[in-house]
Amino acid sequence: MLNIIMNDILAHTVLMVCPAAFGFNPETGASNPFQKPFPELTAGEVQELALYEFDQLAARLKKAGVTVIAVDDTDIPETPDAVFPNNWFCTHPGGPLLTFPMASKIRRLERRDDILARLEELTGASADRSLESFEQRGAYLEGTGSMVLDHQNKLAYAALSSRTFEEVLAEYSALSGYQAVPFRALGPEGEAIYHTNVMMCLGPDFVIIGLDTIAPGDRERIAGLLEKTGKTILKLENRQVYEHFAGNMLCLASKSGGRVLVMSNAARLSLSAAQEATIVDKFGCTIVSSPIPVIERIGGGSVRCMIAEVF
Repeated sequence: MLNIIMNDILAHTVLMVCPAAFGFNPETGASNPFQKPFPELTAGEVQELALYEFDQLAARLKKAGVTVIAVDDTDIPETPDAVFPNNWFCTHPGGPLLTFPMASKIRRLERRDDILARLEELTGASADRSLESFEQRGAYLEGTGSMVLDHQNKLAYAALSSRTFEEVLAEYSALSGYQAVPFRALGPEGEAIYHTNVMMCLGPDFVIIGLDTIAPGDRERIAGLLEKTGKTILKLENRQVYEHFAGNMLCLASKSGGRVLVMSNAARLSLSAAQEATIVDKFGCTIVSSPIPVIERIGGGSVRCMIAEVF
């Protein structure tokens, strides 16, 4: 039987990668319906706007008391999705530093030895890159995009998709000690939602989740486990998930120990007054929101995807 652990385990330091060549990646667009080209803008304009959005988010996190380690993307090779570093590595509280197998060959170029060396210094953990070998078998698990981690109870929630394979999830569990919780979540056309963090955000004692995106055969099981582990459920409407990235939030800690819930402006504007009041008054979070419309549209990811926790 699972123990209910209520103490906060939240990162107060994050790593972000400042984009150098942000743009539309057709390799990822094939499985990410959130991702759409922006033909009205030139490549230079897209990069300039993405850089502005990145700077705004980093500044707002710092103002909220979160320590931000900003790393510049490389000019060569060009990596259009480098602004989403949480997909290729993950740190754990007192646990391993892992890298992950990624479906897009272009995205594999984002993995950098210099970033791993810095993370090893910060965390005291040695990087384990063994999961990358699954790429040779065509099996993938894209970090904390593919998984939403309950650090309190050492659970890894994972919506299975073409980027999230159960066999890799099982190996991740063996390496991390986190119990795998696979399920299926569906987009508006019945397709598998490509990343779990699009529809689910976990806090120490709460979850913000598009519960109705979960396949009917899995929904009751997932809701029951969340309740059993002491999570108060704040349910999102499907339109908030599909159209506004409302599930793509992240709970962090400020330097003073307060809870900071970060999201995009689009996600925040989609919340009802009652939902926002629950986040602030019941969950005890300060909301930090930032506009990232270009990154959301072209990259198909939102604020949570831009932030990699450093424990």
